[in-house]
Amino acid sequence: MNNTELKGSSSGLVFFCVGAVYNEFILILEKFSEKVSVIVTGYNDEKYLDQCVNSILNQTYSNIELILVDDGSTDNSPKICEEYRQKYDQVRVLHKKNGGIGSSRNAGLAMASGDYVLFIDNNNWLTETHIEDWCNLLEKMLIFRLAILTDSMKKNLHFYIG
Repeated sequence: MNNTELKGSSSGLVFFCVGAVYNEFILILEKFSEKVSVIVTGYNDEKYLDQCVNSILNQTYSNIELILVDDGSTDNSPKICEEYRQKYDQVRVLHKKNGGIGSSRNAGLAMASGDYVLFIDNNNWLTETHIEDWCNLLEKMLIFRLAILTDSMKKNLHFYIG
């Protein structure tokens, strides 16, 4: 059996893989640092918008694209969105005719370039490690998925705590 050793995953494990499992494992490892598109939709919520946007921009996970979708607001929300777009390169803004949260989320999703998408209402905010914690959980789920895959392929992958 010809094993390939991979060292230094973010979870501190050493992996030995064979064949198709190796290819699957490489795809999973690549996902651990992928871009997250955060879509914030809102209508006339200028009161909470700054706190929401700042909580996203101050995340410990930095590979973030922030998409602000203004659903036809008549307050200062459109102006606030534009100020963030001018100040931060990772912020994109869409102003659209009022159509409700579903159409706003779909419009934001059409703009998203990230590998993962997180929807946040603009009257909510995140703890500074929220997205990092979410990505770490995703990493664990992907490793678990790999373990299930390899279990069905009988001993093609062995985990060694390193």
